[in-house]
Amino acid sequence: MSQEDSNTRDEEEIQTLRARVRKVEDYSKEYLKSRVDTLEDENQMLRKELEHLRAELEETKQEIEAFTGPSGGRSPPEKRAADLKHALIRAAEEASNASVNKAGAKKHYRDAWESLAEAGHTDLNKPDVYDAMEDAAEAEGFFLGQKSCDGRKIKAVGVKLDELPAHERGRDSTTDGEEANLQNPQTSAVTEPETN
Repeated sequence: MSQEDSNTRDEEEIQTLRARVRKVEDYSKEYLKSRVDTLEDENQMLRKELEHLRAELEETKQEIEAFTGPSGGRSPPEKRAADLKHALIRAAEEASNASVNKAGAKKHYRDAWESLAEAGHTDLNKPDVYDAMEDAAEAEGFFLGQKSCDGRKIKAVGVKLDELPAHERGRDSTTDGEEANLQNPQTSAVTEPETN
């Protein structure tokens, strides 16, 4: 074999190797490009999912804050009114004498402020308390009236337990029909199941 044949053969092998290297490079470029495209698609999907989850989280926070108030912030008026109504119901149930049931349990401004503070409402001001009193008075069974305080009549919010809808009463409360059944078990409509 001559030197020239050997050089030609080496040249052919080099060309073949270069062609293989180009194929491998092209393949790796295509593979990397497709992999990058796939990862970009996955990244976009994950970003959309993250945005969706953030929106859901924000919506959930708003729902919670509508009931409990923002953490470390002011509570919403609806929450203040609801807590004041619960405090009035508790006060009326604790008093549970005939005069309170007929006239209704009442709380004036300072009493309402104390009740709201006990319920965890901080950063209250006078208009907040009066607004809570007025908002609570709009509910069925609640009213705005007057109460004597320091020798003068002042605005007060009250509740009449016998005028409250069933869902507003305490958990221990019963309806008139249930009370009658509890007092006279012989007339109860509840029957014992038969056993065979």
